[in-house]
Amino acid sequence: KPSSGQSGASGTKGSGPYGYNIYFYNRLAKFIEDAKAAGHDIRMSTTEYGAWRPLSNQEYFWNCYQTKSCNNGNLAAYPGTSNHGWGIASDLSYYSGQHGRQEALYWAHDNASKYGLEFPLCSNIRGYCQENWHIEPTDLKKK
Repeated sequence: KPSSGQSGASGTKGSGPYGYNIYFYNRLAKFIEDAKAAGHDIRMSTTEYGAWRPLSNQEYFWNCYQTKSCNNGNLAAYPGTSNHGWGIASDLSYYSGQHGRQEALYWAHDNASKYGLEFPLCSNIRGYCQENWHIEPTDLKKK
């Protein structure tokens, strides 16, 4: 992850599908493939809201967070600092699948670390969790 520049600005979109960083995308795709094999329906975002996010979208989410007037007032990073803008974050969706939505959620949180992934805003899915859908790679480093 670059130490300078604004995430979501021109040139920050990753080379993977939907603007994801290709290394993150490959981990995430394997994670979702294995979830499906285990009977869980988990999907990565394919839109500019939950995948790679342009600066203008991040500004919208920041405003929602500040005013609590849209997007449920969900937490948002300051514009230009979001990992979505570097293509190294995704918002997941959980569906019923073979075992049910809640079981898909548990599977995701119980298995993310096996794929080098984490839910940084969720310390305990069975306890307190601020955003159970926001996933990132575990090894984010600035270069």
